[in-house]
Amino acid sequence: MFKNYITTALRDLLRSKLYSTITIGGLAIGMAATILILLFVYKETSYDSFLPNADRIYRLHTTYNIPGRDPLRSVRSSGPMRQALQDNFEQVESATRLGYLNPRVFKDGAVYDQQVTFVDSEFFEVFDLPLLQGDRASALADPRSLILSESTATKYFGAGSPLGKTITLCCFGPDGESTDFQITGVIADSPETAHFEFSVIGLIDGNVEGSYEGWLPMNNYTYYKLKEGSSPEEITQQLPRFLDNNVPEGKMLQAEFGLTMSEFANLSLMPIQDIHLGAKFQAGDMGDIRPLGDKTLVTGFLLIAFLILAIATVNFINLATARFMDRAREVSMRKVLGAGTRQITQQFLGEAVFSSLVALVIALGIVELVLPWYNELLSANLTLNLLGQGSVLPEMILIAFVTGLVGGIYPAFYVARIHPAKILKANQSLETEGSSRLKSALVVFQFSISIALIIATGVTFSQTNYAKSVDLGFERDNIMVLRNLDRAGAQQMQASLKARIQQIPGVENIVFSSDVPTDNNENSAGFLVVGQGQDAGGQILNHFTIDYDFLEVY
Repeated sequence: MFKNYITTALRDLLRSKLYSTITIGGLAIGMAATILILLFVYKETSYDSFLPNADRIYRLHTTYNIPGRDPLRSVRSSGPMRQALQDNFEQVESATRLGYLNPRVFKDGAVYDQQVTFVDSEFFEVFDLPLLQGDRASALADPRSLILSESTATKYFGAGSPLGKTITLCCFGPDGESTDFQITGVIADSPETAHFEFSVIGLIDGNVEGSYEGWLPMNNYTYYKLKEGSSPEEITQQLPRFLDNNVPEGKMLQAEFGLTMSEFANLSLMPIQDIHLGAKFQAGDMGDIRPLGDKTLVTGFLLIAFLILAIATVNFINLATARFMDRAREVSMRKVLGAGTRQITQQFLGEAVFSSLVALVIALGIVELVLPWYNELLSANLTLNLLGQGSVLPEMILIAFVTGLVGGIYPAFYVARIHPAKILKANQSLETEGSSRLKSALVVFQFSISIALIIATGVTFSQTNYAKSVDLGFERDNIMVLRNLDRAGAQQMQASLKARIQQIPGVENIVFSSDVPTDNNENSAGFLVVGQGQDAGGQILNHFTIDYDFLEVY
């Protein structure tokens, strides 16, 4: 019987080519758009899930409540917090800091600007990542050792093993000295679905520990792995009392600004798997290690996927209903020959599901064809995995079945209840006032969604153009920014560098500054009004230094 249903469905599709093309083609396009959106959503919601024990890893975030200003939020924290929380909270199993710097690398006479991640010795206890080469237990035993990512190792040493070889890092220490480091390990490149990135890994201790001694500067990322069964809420509830009892700068804040440490600062723990979509608000304008996602955007994409699929499904229902109603004589003949209501219902539901599955196969082909352009549009590297992790095939098969059932359930049950004598005698279809109203309502619903999407697209396009053309209050055209000129060794050459650049044809002016107008760095310090003294209280202000021609250049 099932074989007979399939044969009948195929014959009907081949006999009505125009109907089949419009019905299945429209549904396939809707499914293809839905699959493309689901690929993006899956990637955005799967960040850091590859990490072992990811459900026990948290990052410490800081908010400073500065009087007279909006709260200063950051996904970073101060250096001493790692050890302090580990010593004061038994729920913490291990902890590590990540500090990102850009020293220069000297290798075979060439000079490179290289991002280096400085970590604590417990790094692998928090991030349980395997090494491709080297021994994880001893790879960071020496302050003069480095672990390279696979691509970085290839960059500096080619296809051979880099273990035991050396590179020279320059000018990140307090004296700006050059230091030789030995390569002791190679780690896999950070996956795209990681909020962090490790190109070169070195130890904080013995290298840059002096940069992380202050309790107030937020200059590193601090991660904690909690013990099995521990709750982060237990730590969060005790953090205000911890701040008041352990941060020495609290006395200074009380004397100069009348604030306790817990009033000035708020600490919070965020699960590592929530960082990509959940840390945007706390990151503020200073950003994160890698660009963060947007939970609102992901929700909007899901809504759009639902609406597109709804349009395609309604179109499918309308066409299926119209087609099934015109097959009243066929159904009548089947009933005359002994087919029961249940058999008729199964036949029409089966044909609808079969059409929907055919549309799914075509949709998968469309996705494969357009995926390169889609990746270019999103600046992503999405892949269509039909099997294994990241596969959307089970969800799409379920959607295809549901779509087929929804599209076929009304005409199937309606057609199955017809009276053969009435239809054969009148030689008519089953089109009634009720079915006509249903189709009209579905068409109105379909067009309403389409119009809403068109309006939303127009608004988004207009807002994008506005963002590109709005006057930001400073000149941004024909300005080139050279960074990292504040590093040791470069500062002493600023005058001569300025003179040489001004000799280049086409250069109108050159100016040094600690920041540019598009930066959002926080360089806070306490200021007192001249003549009022400390008793009058101070003000914490963000500041940056500029050269004489700064206003003229910008």
